[in-house]
Amino acid sequence: MIKAFGSCTEEKNPVIESAEFILKDNPHVQLSLAGIEDVADELLGLIQAQNYTPNTWRTQPTHFLPPTPFDAANPRTKQCIDWIFLVSALNFSFWSEHQGLPTRYGVSWKSSWDAQDALEKGIPITDPVFYASEESCPDALIEEIFAPVQESQETISLLPQRIAIMREVGKVLVKRAPNQSFFGILESINANTAKGHRTIALLQAILEYFPCFRDSTTYKGHKVYFWKRAQILVAELWAAFYPLEPSIQHPIIPDGVDYLTMFADYRVPQILHHLGTLTYSEELEIILSRGDHLEYGSEIECSIRAGSILAVEQLKARMVNKLNKRGARASEWKGKHHSELSINCVLIDFFLWDLAKLVEAGEFSTGRKTAPLACHRTRSIFY
Repeated sequence: MIKAFGSCTEEKNPVIESAEFILKDNPHVQLSLAGIEDVADELLGLIQAQNYTPNTWRTQPTHFLPPTPFDAANPRTKQCIDWIFLVSALNFSFWSEHQGLPTRYGVSWKSSWDAQDALEKGIPITDPVFYASEESCPDALIEEIFAPVQESQETISLLPQRIAIMREVGKVLVKRAPNQSFFGILESINANTAKGHRTIALLQAILEYFPCFRDSTTYKGHKVYFWKRAQILVAELWAAFYPLEPSIQHPIIPDGVDYLTMFADYRVPQILHHLGTLTYSEELEIILSRGDHLEYGSEIECSIRAGSILAVEQLKARMVNKLNKRGARASEWKGKHHSELSINCVLIDFFLWDLAKLVEAGEFSTGRKTAPLACHRTRSIFY
């Protein structure tokens, strides 16, 4: 039963309750309420100025785009969902020991998704029926697909775990999912779950079907939950299929994503601390400066992730409040594609992740006097 590893309820996401428990009287990480107040204004201004919406997801060149308008019968719809599911299953441990150097791990990117060789020379690598089978898709083929470019001096991290996860989730989909696809799970939930409960039911299904998405650990004797990849799978589907017209109901995540928290990884905590929403102990700052590795589930690692979750919750609350005080509904502003749009933790997380990459590349200045501290280094299948 789902209850064995955390019960999703409509009252409160267990990820928030876990973060609150971890951060209570925490010696390593604390929220800066003054910093959060200032940053809420700053981020709200940037999001509005840049017309940053869920449709911004479609501007990323590496994203496989679904057809518009939504068409369940179009093969590209299932292909996109298959792609998002597999990417979400493998969306972990991308920090590099060669950070910032041309020798870091990398692969060759195709000219576009429409090129004939876009999916690795026609290999159906995102099809669960294919990657579940060790005969059709042997380990050697997966290793070849993830092989680094010549200038790289490192290989992709945790490759054996990635292959094992592909087998695990592929076999589950082939055996249990309608039409042997994650699209079948989506359609079944939306058809058989009452309105207002479908997002929670989808998150529950991901956690129930796929053990590799159960991002939880024990902190001071208590079970705590982060669910980074499970939640981001829902969020990526929400963004990928977000209608271009505001009057159209979302075709596969009709209840929205307000229930979700941010996705506690290593990049977003870095930018949150840099912006001044989180304060770190001197010990933690030294650990990050040295580039020490932190074990998954360790006290400090849990503290960083919990802090980022609650910081974004606080930012969301203040941003909504600021919009209300300006005399507008909390969900309104004029955007590129939408006349109204909700502020939620998913949108804030996406924006902060993009912002962190721009800051790292020197393409945006936050105006802070000091450069961001290094990301915390944890090798894990969960983020």
